[in-house]
Amino acid sequence: PDFVAAWLAAARIGAITIPFSTFSTGPELRTLLRGSDVDVLIAAASIRGRDLIAVLAELVPSLDPPILHPDLPALRRIAVKSPTGGESPATSPEKCRQNEMEAAVRATDRMVVIHTSGSTSAPKGVVHQHGSLLDHVRNLNGLRRYGPDEVLFSPSPFFWIGGFAYVL
Repeated sequence: PDFVAAWLAAARIGAITIPFSTFSTGPELRTLLRGSDVDVLIAAASIRGRDLIAVLAELVPSLDPPILHPDLPALRRIAVKSPTGGESPATSPEKCRQNEMEAAVRATDRMVVIHTSGSTSAPKGVVHQHGSLLDHVRNLNGLRRYGPDEVLFSPSPFFWIGGFAYVL
């Protein structure tokens, strides 16, 4: 639920999101972050018993902003949701002009970059726009005869297009 809320908030203001695999090792995550020019990384402290803080510690010596690391030149902030809820105090986001930003979002704007699995070569980021992705899912839901009262179970994670598109 926290991921969904954060993703929806970012999408509403026109930010381009990139859900990374929670299976990524430190070096894999470094490559993905560097290649994606991510400036803000939002992460959970852990997932399914995996200590994500330890993975992040492999990347940068401190989570306090601004992050200035030569291997990750665009990264400036890592926001970590603590296990007890809430966000670490050093990374709380600044207030923004939310209504103006939401009004500026268009169907042709980029919304999300989903990386391929990397099973046969290095992962590649595929860019999806607001309108085309939503239209595609709407069409597929029509073919499946899914209505607004349907409940869908999907075991696919949000960092794969199947989990992202069909659930979100």
